[in-house]
Amino acid sequence: GVFPSLSAADPSHRLGPLAAPRHADGRPDVRSLLTTPAPPAVWAFEDLIPKRAVVAVDAMGGTGKSMFLLQLALSAASGHTLLDAFRLVRAMRVLAIFAEEPQSELHRRIQRIRNAYPILKDLDDRIESHLRLHCGQSFPLIDADSKPTSRYTWLRREIVSFKPDIIILDPRAFFAHGNENDNAHVAAFMSRLSELCQLGDEGVTLMLAHHVAKAHQDSLNSASGRGASAARDACRVVFNMAPATREQAAEIGRPDPQNFVWLSRTKSNWTAGESRRLLLQRSVHPEYPGVLFEADERSLRDEAERARLDPIAQHIAQYVCENPDNLTIRDWAERTAGKELRDELKAIFGDSVTCKCVGAAVEQAVRRNLVTFDEVRTGPGRPKRVPRQRRTSDDGA
Repeated sequence: GVFPSLSAADPSHRLGPLAAPRHADGRPDVRSLLTTPAPPAVWAFEDLIPKRAVVAVDAMGGTGKSMFLLQLALSAASGHTLLDAFRLVRAMRVLAIFAEEPQSELHRRIQRIRNAYPILKDLDDRIESHLRLHCGQSFPLIDADSKPTSRYTWLRREIVSFKPDIIILDPRAFFAHGNENDNAHVAAFMSRLSELCQLGDEGVTLMLAHHVAKAHQDSLNSASGRGASAARDACRVVFNMAPATREQAAEIGRPDPQNFVWLSRTKSNWTAGESRRLLLQRSVHPEYPGVLFEADERSLRDEAERARLDPIAQHIAQYVCENPDNLTIRDWAERTAGKELRDELKAIFGDSVTCKCVGAAVEQAVRRNLVTFDEVRTGPGRPKRVPRQRRTSDDGA
C-alpha cells in the first residue's frame, strides 16, 4: 500500500504510550519488537474498523453510503451502538465533512436518524460536544499537481485542535482535484490521508466514501472503486455496498428490492475474522425514510420459505389423509410409491417442488399440527414413522 514516510522529529506523529521504542532516525528498535509484548489493537468499531487506518466505503450513487456514514457518526459521537455489527468501544469524537450535501439535507437526515433511534434524543449534549460537521462545499486537499492545499493545512490543524477519533470525508472526488485515473496522483492523495491517520496518541480512523465504476455497480468487490488502484491499495479496510437484486429480494420473500442494500467488508488487512455480508433495510416509515436498519437475512429467508411451503404442506395433509399404505416421508419425497403425490404437487405449484421440498413441506405440516406421526412396525427392526392427517374435533369420531 501507499504510506507516508513519517519523521520521528515531527511531534504530531505520536506513537502512543504502548508503542515499542524507536531509534533516533525513526527506525523501530528490533530487539524491543522481539522481546516486549505487542500493544493491543486499537479499534474505532470493535474488531471491525481499526484506528490509524484509511477505510473506504465504495458504492454507486443513491445506495445509501452517506446515510450509513452519518449513522456511524451519530453512533460514535453518542457512544450508543446503532447498528449491531458496528459495536462501539466508547463514545468518540467525529469530524465529518459531507461535501456533497447542503446543510438543509444534512439537517433532515439527522432528524430522521433521531426519530428512528429515540435513544439519541437523550444524548444531545454528548453528541454536540463530540461531533463537528462541515457540509455543502468542495474541499480539495491536494491540487492537480498533487500538492497539499490550504484546506489540507486547515484540516490538519482541525485534527490537532479537535482531536477526533474518526474523520469522515464524503465523497472522495470532492477532496482530490486532478485525474482520479492517474495512479501517481491518487497515491499522493492517499499518502496525505494516511499521514492524517497517524495524528494523536491513538491515531485517527479516516472513512472515505467513493463511487464505484459503472461496470461494478452491483458487485461487492474491493476493486470496484472508480479510478486508479492506488486508492484500494492504501486502504486497510474496504466496505462495499450494493443494492439487492429482484431475485435476491424474492429469496427473502420481499417484493421491494429497492429497500434492501448489501454491505460487505471486502478487504481487511488488520482485522481478524471472516468477511460476511450484512443485509441493510432502508426504512419507508414516514418519520424516518431512508434510515438504515440491520435486517436478519436468515429470519427473512426462513419466513419466506415457510410462506412458500405452507400451501404445499396443507395440500400434502389433505392428500395423506389416513395413509392406508403406511408411506413414510422418504416414500413421499423420493421413492416410486410417492410419485403420484409429487407429480400432483408439481402440477399445482410448479417445478420448484423438488424431493427435498416435499420432505420439508411434510415437516412443516407436522410443525403446523396438520399432520401427526404414528409408529408402525411392519417387520423386524425399528418401527416406521408414518405421517397421517391430524383429525380435529370437527371431523367427528
